[in-house]
Amino acid sequence: MMSETMTSRERVLAALMGLPHDRVPYMELYVDEHLARRALNLPPVSQPSRMSGDRPVTVDYFGGSSYDPQKLAETLGLESLLISAQPQIYFETDIRDGQYFVTGGQVRKRADLAKVQLHDPDDLSIYEPARRFLEKYRPTGLALGCFINLGADPVTLSMGWDQFSYALYDDPTMLHTLFDVYSDWSARAVRHLCGMGFYFIWAGDDIAFRSGPMISPRFFRQFFMPYFKRVAENISLPWIFHTDSNFLPLLDDLLTLGMNGLHPNEPDAVDIRHVKQLVGDRLTLVGNIDISVLSLGTPEQVEVLTNEVIRNVGRDGRLILSSSNSLARSCKMENVLAMQQACLRSGVYPIE
Repeated sequence: MMSETMTSRERVLAALMGLPHDRVPYMELYVDEHLARRALNLPPVSQPSRMSGDRPVTVDYFGGSSYDPQKLAETLGLESLLISAQPQIYFETDIRDGQYFVTGGQVRKRADLAKVQLHDPDDLSIYEPARRFLEKYRPTGLALGCFINLGADPVTLSMGWDQFSYALYDDPTMLHTLFDVYSDWSARAVRHLCGMGFYFIWAGDDIAFRSGPMISPRFFRQFFMPYFKRVAENISLPWIFHTDSNFLPLLDDLLTLGMNGLHPNEPDAVDIRHVKQLVGDRLTLVGNIDISVLSLGTPEQVEVLTNEVIRNVGRDGRLILSSSNSLARSCKMENVLAMQQACLRSGVYPIE
């Protein structure tokens, strides 16, 4: 590896590209707004920030709009900031306990496809918030990334998984139409985003339960992969793919997309050591400190867990430390800080 200190941006990019760097980076896909405000000693918000995807176009900091994300990064030791870029998703939501939940989809039958009218992704004015974000935070030295969907989440959220599952057999053409609309939007949008000055892309589409994929490998290859590939082919920056839970039966298919990183490798669904054996040095693993331990454990337990992950899968430099999903409101602040501090102590190369 190397001894000289790097900026967060240099460190994250080197880890994603398999290049020499000084230590294991630490970053998160998402930080719950309540937890973020708690970390910054701010009072709780009475109304949560709007969900990504509930507007004609969402181009905004990915984590809430009620605090300064740079201050949060400094407080938690985060080495990246993310903005989200998503089209309208036709879901129904409800607020419970100060948090948004998706309760259903609006596209239940073929006639409902007429509702899906997405804003033109080639309208460059929609990316103005991203330009301001980049201009403001580029001097920080943080790795600035953009979160997108490859196209599956907007489809399943707009329909709901029950209706989506029926349509696999009853109306597959409807599914292809909706996949085509959303993957086309993401493919065109990500071309613009990659040329704006971001340093990496983080693409997320949940395709698995803890027990295994949400959909059979046959249907996954038929309905998901062609559209995933359409978007992936337009990503010209290093990028991370996110899916929760046990994706292993689909791993070989996913690897053909050419991502640089795989997140979050949840410990109650996959063994990150086994994933490392399967992928070798072909890509960087991002994860996988158990959010249950971050929520219910002690700083000492978090430190032991963090050291184990770094020692087991981080020796070759293809590791970015992260929680096993995102920092939920249930996470204890002392445990989050213990994870970050353990990464600083134990993640220096060469790792013994």
